[in-house]
Amino acid sequence: MLAWLVIYLTALSGNPEPLSEAGKAGAVIGGGIAIMFLFIVWGGGAVVLGFFALLTRGSKTIVEEIER
Repeated sequence: MLAWLVIYLTALSGNPEPLSEAGKAGAVIGGGIAIMFLFIVWGGGAVVLGFFALLTRGSKTIVEEIER
């Protein structure tokens, strides 16, 4: 996901300058919306994977330490 974000930001910064102020504003707003979407997908994936990790956990094994 981090690589996805870095690649997106690199592609976003590599575009030529828009001709108008409205174009610059649109690029900033669109980039912000896209980055927010990436963070939502990233967070949602972490929640789902964490939930499955908790559900599929095996039984606990207690290991006692022997003192010498």
